[in-house]
Amino acid sequence: MPSDILTTAETIEDLYAHWHDSLLPLQWNCLFLLPPWLKAWHSTFAKDIHSEILVSRSHNDIIGIAPLLYKGRKAMVIGSEDVCDYSDLIMNPDHKELFLHSLFDYLRSKNIEELHINGVTEDNTLYTLLPGIAAYSGYKCIYQQHNASYIKKLPSGWQEYLDQLSGKQRHEVRRKIRRLEEAGKIKLRIIDNLEGKDSAIDTFFQLFTASSKDKAEFMDEHMSGFFRELMHVMSASGLLRLFFLFIDDIPAATALCFEYNKTMYLYNSGYNPQFSSMSAGFFCKAMSIKNAIDRGCTTYDFLNGSEPYKRRLGGIPTPVYQCHLHFK
Repeated sequence: MPSDILTTAETIEDLYAHWHDSLLPLQWNCLFLLPPWLKAWHSTFAKDIHSEILVSRSHNDIIGIAPLLYKGRKAMVIGSEDVCDYSDLIMNPDHKELFLHSLFDYLRSKNIEELHINGVTEDNTLYTLLPGIAAYSGYKCIYQQHNASYIKKLPSGWQEYLDQLSGKQRHEVRRKIRRLEEAGKIKLRIIDNLEGKDSAIDTFFQLFTASSKDKAEFMDEHMSGFFRELMHVMSASGLLRLFFLFIDDIPAATALCFEYNKTMYLYNSGYNPQFSSMSAGFFCKAMSIKNAIDRGCTTYDFLNGSEPYKRRLGGIPTPVYQCHLHFK
C-alpha cells in the first residue's frame, strides 16, 4: 500500500457529511450505496454482520469509500441481492486506480482473500478497471453475468416516447390506457414527502402483498420493516416517488420509485386484483414513466427481472454481472 494512504472505518453519519459536501469530488453513481439507502439496509440487516465503511485518504483528501461487509475471509460491498440491484464503490474520479490498489492492499493486510461485488453493469468503471488492476497486482478477477436489468432512455416528451415504441408496443400502451380511462374515475397521486403520511406506506403494503403469493411471502415482518425505513429515509433525502392509481377512489395500483441523477428507478410495485383485468398496474407504471419525462429524467430503469411489461414499455435488457476478485 502506498505509504501516504490512510484507510479508516467511519460511520453512516460521516458518510452523510461526505455526500452533502459539494467540495468533495466523489462520484456517488449507485442509488444502492447512497447514505440513506445504506442507513436503511444497515439498521435492518447488519445487526449480526461484521460491516464497516472504509474511507481512504491521500494527503488528507478522500480518494474513495468502500462500504463492506465480511463473512470469514470474504468481503462484499454492502447490500443483498434481494433488495439491491446494483453495486459500486464511491471514488474520486482522479484517483480511481490509486484507491482500488490501496483498497486491495488494505484487505490483504486484514487477511481477506476474496472481494465480491454483485450488480456491476458494463457502464460501471469497475467493469473496465478491475481486470487490468487485478492482473497488474497478480490477483484473479472473474466476471459472470448474473442477471439483466431493463432500461429505457427517455426523450423530452410523452408523445415522442410513444413514437419510439414499436407499433405493437405503442398500440398496447394506448389500448390499455384507453380501456382503463373508460372504466371509471381515474386519479393518479404522487407522494414525495412521507411526513405524516404513514397510511400511504400501509396502502403500498396492501397493494404489494395482494399482487401475488410470492410478494406476500417476501414481505414478511423483517422485510416490511426495511421497506418502511427505506421509504422514510429516501423521502427525507428528496429521492422518493411513490405513485398510487385510484379508480373511483379505490386504491388500484402502486409503483415505488426513486429518482436520482435524472434516472427514475422502478423499485417495486403492486396492484389490487379487483382491477387486474383493466391492467391497472401497467397503467400506473406507464404514468410513472410519463412523470419521469415531465420531470426531465433522461433514463427510466426497470431494474432486475424479466417481467414482460418491461419490454412492452420499451425497456432494453442490459447485462448485470457479479465480480469475484481473489487475492490468493
